Amino acid sequence: MREIQANRRVSVYYCNPKEVKGVMLGGEVEIVADPGIRNALWNAGWERYYPAGPDDPDYTGAGS
Repeated sequence: MREIQANRRVSVYYCNPKEVKGVMLGGEVEIVADPGIRNALWNAGWERYYPAGPDDPDYTGAGS
């Protein structure tokens, strides 16, 4: 999050090496702290990564 706070321009790259295909997404993001938005973005099963649910301090929604 410190890196995003310092530079909102980000990219995410996913590659399937078996097929030598990939996709890259890039743009500007903002950190979302609003609990309503965090809850709206939440997906069941994410408890595996964020045990405290959408209120977990490690869970941060990001939007463009």
